[in-house]
Amino acid sequence: MKENVEPKAKVLIVDDDETNLKYLHFRLTKVGYDVSKAISGEEAISLLEEILPDIILLDIRMPDPDGFAVCEMIKKEERTRDIPIIFLTALTDTVDKIKGFQLGGVDYITKPINFEELNARVAAHLSLAKQHRELREANISKDKFLSILAHDLKSPFTGLIGLSELLFHQSGELEPEEVKEFATGIYEVVRTIYSLIDNLLMWTRLRLGKIQNNPIQLDLRNMVTAAFNSFETNSLKKGLSVENGVPEKMMVKADVVILDLTLKNLISNAVKFTPYGGFIKANADIKDDKVYISITDNGIGMSEANIQKLFRLDTIVTTSGTNNEQGSGLGLLLVKNFVEMMGGTVQLESEQGKGTTVTFSIKLV
Repeated sequence: MKENVEPKAKVLIVDDDETNLKYLHFRLTKVGYDVSKAISGEEAISLLEEILPDIILLDIRMPDPDGFAVCEMIKKEERTRDIPIIFLTALTDTVDKIKGFQLGGVDYITKPINFEELNARVAAHLSLAKQHRELREANISKDKFLSILAHDLKSPFTGLIGLSELLFHQSGELEPEEVKEFATGIYEVVRTIYSLIDNLLMWTRLRLGKIQNNPIQLDLRNMVTAAFNSFETNSLKKGLSVENGVPEKMMVKADVVILDLTLKNLISNAVKFTPYGGFIKANADIKDDKVYISITDNGIGMSEANIQKLFRLDTIVTTSGTNNEQGSGLGLLLVKNFVEMMGGTVQLESEQGKGTTVTFSIKLV
């Protein structure tokens, strides 16, 4: 028999019958699942502190706590409440199935277990859970998108209308320097809008899976220099000290577009949230087969509570820069997705009033 199994799907079996536990562990492992097992409810709850299975097979008739009690405990925890639970029950048991469904169980399998039926039900519920996650993420993405359109895109347009209206009505009364000042303001607002729209479009393409990762050999120092140059005007205007500390001829393997956008989003944030006369520095260190790139500033920093929200779709972190620049939080979401596409990770350290360091990893050539 050949089954189509979602790669590395994790199954937790909870049963006080050791023979049944070993049998299910063997059969499910053989068809490609990553299987963990617990011989009691207590062991299962303890195990769930270390692992996060995709589905749980839970025997009902166990010594305290029984399957219903374990199910109730699992569903009370935010981290585990969405894991589908299939109850295992003896054919002769009189089971209150309504209670099981009310507690959050998704199905029942009777003992003695027909493995083909169990395997089919496990696959079906894993598929349903995946579809539920994707639908939930799609709804969160839509809400995030609409929120940015409603607030973060509307705000700069309001400024643009105000500046252009003043210029339109008073152009004949303004001195050349004043006209230049208004024109500069309009230019900066337009650049903000363009950057936000560009990020929105890129984020939409990411969500639709339309961005390809084509890694090639790149000179990291040159990439960082080019990214810094994109923000030279704003950096000079704020009197920022910018330093590229990446060693010369440090070669990395990455997609040129994805790496460029990652660096630009991080440097854009650093420029935006660093006050007049501050500094921004890029560094790179090699560890094992990866390069760890960091962008550090001595800007306004952020609270621990906001740090926890930054890489989540279901929370909105909107912050104004030190020169009232608009920040939607979308740039860091893009950075996280981009870096993960390149096989790396992102870490952020920040302290209010002292600054921020964002470090991400990519492959070394």
